Amino acid sequence: AYNIVRVLGEGGMGVVYAAEQQNPRRTVALKVIRPSLASAGVLRRFEHEAQLLGRLQHPGIAQIFEAGTFDAGHGRQPFFAMELVEGRPLLEYAAAQRLTTRARLGLVVKLCEAVQHAHQKGVIHRDLKPANILVVDPLIPQPKILDFGIARATDADVAAATLQTGVGQFVGTVQYMSPEQATGDSGQVDTRSDVYALGVVSFELLSGRLPHDLAGKTIPQALRIIAEHDPLPLSAGDRTLRGDLDAILAKALERDKARRYQSVSEFADDIERYLRDEPILARRPSAVYQLRKFARRHQATFAAALGAAAFLILGFMGTTWQALRATRQRDRAIRAETVAQQRLSEREVEAAKVKSINTFLLDMLKSADPATAPGREITVRQLVDRAAERSDATLAGQPQVETAVRQTLAEVYMSLGRHTEAVAQAQRAVELGGGASSSDAAALDARNVLAVALRQHGDYAESEALLSETLARCEAAFGAEHALTLDTMHSLAITLEARSRFDEAERLMRRTVEGREHLLGRMAPNTLSSINGLALLLQDRGRPGEAEPLFHQVIETRRQFAPPDDPQILTAQTNLAEVLRLQNRLEEAETLLRETLAAQRRVLGGEHVATVRTINGLAVVLNAQQRFDEAETLYRDAVAVLGRVLGERHPDRLVTMNNLAVVLRRSGKLAEAEQLYGEVLEALRASVGPKHANTLGVMANRAAVLADLGRIDEAQTLYQDSLAGFRELLGDDHPSTRLIAGKLQALQEARETPAPADH
Repeated sequence: AYNIVRVLGEGGMGVVYAAEQQNPRRTVALKVIRPSLASAGVLRRFEHEAQLLGRLQHPGIAQIFEAGTFDAGHGRQPFFAMELVEGRPLLEYAAAQRLTTRARLGLVVKLCEAVQHAHQKGVIHRDLKPANILVVDPLIPQPKILDFGIARATDADVAAATLQTGVGQFVGTVQYMSPEQATGDSGQVDTRSDVYALGVVSFELLSGRLPHDLAGKTIPQALRIIAEHDPLPLSAGDRTLRGDLDAILAKALERDKARRYQSVSEFADDIERYLRDEPILARRPSAVYQLRKFARRHQATFAAALGAAAFLILGFMGTTWQALRATRQRDRAIRAETVAQQRLSEREVEAAKVKSINTFLLDMLKSADPATAPGREITVRQLVDRAAERSDATLAGQPQVETAVRQTLAEVYMSLGRHTEAVAQAQRAVELGGGASSSDAAALDARNVLAVALRQHGDYAESEALLSETLARCEAAFGAEHALTLDTMHSLAITLEARSRFDEAERLMRRTVEGREHLLGRMAPNTLSSINGLALLLQDRGRPGEAEPLFHQVIETRRQFAPPDDPQILTAQTNLAEVLRLQNRLEEAETLLRETLAAQRRVLGGEHVATVRTINGLAVVLNAQQRFDEAETLYRDAVAVLGRVLGERHPDRLVTMNNLAVVLRRSGKLAEAEQLYGEVLEALRASVGPKHANTLGVMANRAAVLADLGRIDEAQTLYQDSLAGFRELLGDDHPSTRLIAGKLQALQEARETPAPADH
């Protein structure tokens, strides 16, 4: 699938080529791992890691488009196709641009943001070094990290350290290794190992040298120095770097990872405090230190205070105004120290929270280690269930930690299509976050997760009420274009659509698209989600011609930074296929649905809700092609799966039962179809109400089969009720309204036409 253009570079892991990908057409960097590194264990781990790497979507990370293996006659070799970054290496860029210390620290903060994004997705780099960082766009410099997670996928940190051991044959990776990596204990490597590596990169970027003098050392000697010796101070070669920067880098480079910054974001936060002349966490916050930081932030005010003190020392009598002014300065200094102490306390709480979450999740992951669970494979679902079961006992007394873990579990359960478990976890997260009364960002975010879980569970009214209240609080607290406000707005629009409140939903979704484009940009994943939501609304409103280009936009944009079988791309393809069907492009729709379904079964499994929805869509297309037997088989399978996964009365299952009844009627199985329509109609009236679009549609469908059975009066009444409801909900010009009006007219005309006389 790739045409090699040229060799870009070669290293211990393999060769990197510039290549042209054939579909989609684009230039990529193709990294091919050496066969000597591709053991059976590495290949198994590679397949798992490749799934994680595709989730990384950040402007500071070179996007991985595809990962796989191929056999060129030497056994299976892993390869990565990734974004081709045209930039300059970090150190070279900083030297060429003659960047100031503050500008270099700005690049470090951007690097931290990218690494933190990966850590939140569960990916550790393990091989951060200047050679893996390129800077693009000299106007607004953006560092981009290459090879994210590939070290873990291939054990490259271990392999690189053992390739050459002669004096002077130094492998660059070792210089940036954390002490726990240097000891060879891979079980000790975690996100704090990347904190250490970023510390080394920052040290070299600021001072032009490394924290350890490893020149002329063998690999074993270098590893021993890293593991056993403290690094030199940053200011050892440049006294202008002493003070806060010394302290920040010393904390990032602590040999004991428990004394390091506990997350990359903590490291970045302290750098930003330094840049703002605020007290940093890496130093003990003494009163003198706090006062000095205060003075630097308020130089004019502090100079005036010193001037007043000088006058007093010289013997001038202080006036009342001078006394009040001195008192005011003292109070400000005290307040500055108090604020700093509060921030320190908050950061210590946050650090403890991060540490507890790391410990909890690490314990869960270790339970899937073949070394501790030999002879059996642990699925993601089993792992999440185990985490949920143990959270009560493990996280007792840590409400902030438990809230974060419960919310994450809820989101994972939703991704797995297990909505009952998702609701339970999300409800507990809301309770721990202060319940319905809390209005801080974390609590409001937890309410959003609960509302989405409720909607996916089929509890539309509860979801709408919760989201409406949360949106009002977000707008009051943060404004209309805050990320959390827009997240809530997006979710509420989808819930309103599920309740057939199409006008409100479309207005809200358009506001969300506009707000996210302004805040995040048109290519951001959240913006694309809202564009996809708007396209679905237009589709449901009978405007497939407007929806189709939006779905194409979502799919093509996502393909630029996600693998072809990304679940969100597959969902958008299912949606696009429905638009094609509505335009009677049945062959195109069938081809797209079959491709999507094969990928979803491979990626998500046969019983995931998204997979079943695609099955449902394929059956609709087959029904339109009068391939009734095939459609019926698919519908029956889908109904059974949805009953197991979502429950007997979930709206998605009821819609699929309606579709099955449509096929039964067209196959001539009128009695079974009428019975099924009756069951679905009763359930929909009870769950979503008599004026919902789904309820009205089933009314019309049941009317049609009643007419086939000769029960004309019942059919006419149902048609009339359905038509009145659609006129009120969608207007006279909607295709559904016009269709039912035509059927009712045809039924009435048939009643008025006298039957032919017998002869």
